[in-house]
Amino acid sequence: MMEIPDEVAQLIDWLETLPTIGQLGISIGVSIVFLSSIKYILFKKLSSLVNQTRVGWDNDLYSALEPRTMFFAFALCVNASLAWLSPELLNTIFPFLNTLYILLFTSMFSSLVKIVTPPFMTWLNSNNQGVSVTGGNHFVSIFARIVIWFISI
Repeated sequence: MMEIPDEVAQLIDWLETLPTIGQLGISIGVSIVFLSSIKYILFKKLSSLVNQTRVGWDNDLYSALEPRTMFFAFALCVNASLAWLSPELLNTIFPFLNTLYILLFTSMFSSLVKIVTPPFMTWLNSNNQGVSVTGGNHFVSIFARIVIWFISI
């Protein structure tokens, strides 16, 4: 079994003995650092990678998923902070947080289908062999999104 170094154990003990306002401040500070690192490190690198490609749908996908991912990370910060500060309150609102996670994930997946389906269908129809159906891109996209939302709810 792995031993926790003495410094880490002392830090955990010190954090646990802080008053509630101190723990709240630590939670807010760690959340701000986490959200800032996601936005300014991860998304900045991802944005430069997306902007280097020649296709346009990845820019649309990035702009649709970035705010949803940030809101998802914020919900994770709230969940982790409540788990440390007030587990009783977390148990009370846990069904709402689960619902939020499901709706956010469904929204992200639905946006993915909405943006990726038309280029994918165009690529499938570019094959000159067989029968190609035109005008079905929107129908396939809408039907897939309806199925996704129906399953999630």
